[in-house]
Amino acid sequence: KDVWNREMGPAIEKYTTAIKLDGSTLYVQLSSSFLGEELSYGRKRIINRLNDALGKGLIKKLVLRYSKNPLFSPIHFSMPYPQVY
Repeated sequence: KDVWNREMGPAIEKYTTAIKLDGSTLYVQLSSSFLGEELSYGRKRIINRLNDALGKGLIKKLVLRYSKNPLFSPIHFSMPYPQVY
């Protein structure tokens, strides 16, 4: 989470409600659907940026999700979530 916040900056950190790395997939939950859509256009660039900051190629896939309520975060459950950008 620290790497995400540092690399993406405070404006995006403000809308990030949960982060989970599962294998080589990074799941990021955002409280703004608009931001999720905008970030999805630069998905490969974000993956490269995060991997460079980590010094390893850990992240192969980035899944951006939208949820208004962080208390009921789909990232905390193993069920699939239909809103994937």
